[in-house]
Amino acid sequence: MRLARKSSQEPHQGGEVLCVHRLTGTPRPGDPNRWETIARARNQGRTLGASPWVMCLDDDVVLEPDCLAQLLEGLQRRPEFAALAADSAGEMSRIWEHWDYPSHVGMAAVMFRRQRLAELTFRWEDDKCECLCCCEDLRAASQGIGYHPGALAWHRPGPAVKSDSQAPDPARQNDRSPQSPPAVRRRPRPGRILAAFDRRDQHKFRT
Repeated sequence: MRLARKSSQEPHQGGEVLCVHRLTGTPRPGDPNRWETIARARNQGRTLGASPWVMCLDDDVVLEPDCLAQLLEGLQRRPEFAALAADSAGEMSRIWEHWDYPSHVGMAAVMFRRQRLAELTFRWEDDKCECLCCCEDLRAASQGIGYHPGALAWHRPGPAVKSDSQAPDPARQNDRSPQSPPAVRRRPRPGRILAAFDRRDQHKFRT
């Protein structure tokens, strides 16, 4: 989300018109962490517009051509769900997760019913990001939130890491994707185990 209160009319993926509000979550000196900044921006964003459907979309996420239509159709079919998301971070590659009730639903590309979103306040806890708190609050109110298997989205690649001092912030790993192109993200792949050894020790592991 971006915080400049810009609004624009842009064509929908299916030919309809979207009203786009760009918001940037600006950190404040008193913010204890980035979750506070993000939650504040999301709470500002949820009050904008009047459409019955609201899509929260991070600015580094690319949607496949029918992603919005898939999410909208999914919500229209399932009135018990407050929101459905596109799995842009590959969370559903974990085979134990259920598409309808995953343990965590990222907010990078999620469509809400405005009525349910209006009843929600984004927040965070010491060990829970605003995404997880959103899931728990909706489910506590008997509202569903999950991923739609037919809605495809992916993250644009981030800047290359040049040194250890520029390594990614571990606090951001829960809401970042493996940054695969959409063709790779269409279906789960079997897991692989990769290991690296110091050459002087590799003989210890050959057997």
